[in-house]
Amino acid sequence: MIEEKKKEELFFAGLLAYEEKDFFEAHEMWEELWSEYYLDDKTFIQGLIQLAVSF
Repeated sequence: MIEEKKKEELFFAGLLAYEEKDFFEAHEMWEELWSEYYLDDKTFIQGLIQLAVSF
């Protein structure tokens, strides 16, 4: 339960940073999510990381 909440917090923190055009911070949040937690949609998160880094 706690792990799921942390994953959700990291995802939405990255989304908020991205919306605020803080692409480095978005990358950091999503990279932590991608590297620290088991995800069914790991490839999707990897794509978000690559998108944020492209700016």
